[in-house]
Amino acid sequence: MRILIALDQNEYSAHTLGRVARLAENTWADITLLGIFPGKSDSALPNEFTATMDRYQKDFLNCFDAAFSPYGPMEENNAFREVQPGIHERSPGPGKGPKDMAVRIRMGEPSGIILEEAGKIGCDLIVLGCDTRDDCTWCPGGNVPYRVAAEAGCSVLVMKKDTDARRILSCLDHEEISQASLEMISQMSTLFTADLDIVGLTKKNELKQSVQTKLGMLQSYYLSRRIQPWIELVELSDLEAFIAGENRWSLIAMWMGKQSVFRRIFFDSKVEKLISNSRSSVLLLK
Repeated sequence: MRILIALDQNEYSAHTLGRVARLAENTWADITLLGIFPGKSDSALPNEFTATMDRYQKDFLNCFDAAFSPYGPMEENNAFREVQPGIHERSPGPGKGPKDMAVRIRMGEPSGIILEEAGKIGCDLIVLGCDTRDDCTWCPGGNVPYRVAAEAGCSVLVMKKDTDARRILSCLDHEEISQASLEMISQMSTLFTADLDIVGLTKKNELKQSVQTKLGMLQSYYLSRRIQPWIELVELSDLEAFIAGENRWSLIAMWMGKQSVFRRIFFDSKVEKLISNSRSSVLLLK
């Protein structure tokens, strides 16, 4: 697994590191810490931003026992060097661990840089933070989380600063869901000791028994991983109101693959509303 953590200089970015470290440790993931500074590519990189990235890297590595960390230690005096205009990297150093950890700073418009970097490294998950008090925008940068979530070719986790994952709402298309997405939900529930609610969609004149049978297979999957999910049946036409009217979930996970019914229901403006207005963190699975 390869995870890209997108970071700016704000507190909501620092907030993501500890949680993602736990996911990275459990999945044995390769990591890219990508700092984005909103300046022109020919501008000088401020020392205060490199200091911020130093702190982020140290905070991330401090989440691991040094004797068992999959990532090598942070090398002293290992400065960032400009490898291309507007792209600064830190070399891995001689103490590289068994898993890759890249630390990179890029300058420019945040959402475009994140999407370009994700495609370049072939990541499986993009993680970025935001603050619920500012409609989940980046400052500066605007609605970066939504633009990344809408356009990324991989799964995206938008972590709200004031939210801890204690209860997960999982909107899984029981006919089209991928194995990787099922496993991602399992990881999030286990790592954060979170209760799991699974929504099953029903349609008018459709036998609920057929939906329950398919959901039973999902339930068995999670039970085999010692997760006890709660199943809720929701009418397809009521789904948006159901999600909007509930405040008990700290994380809303939604399968948004090309064939998913949720992709058809939650078109772009509704996804933007979900990310911007909900107090819950949002995981869009692809």
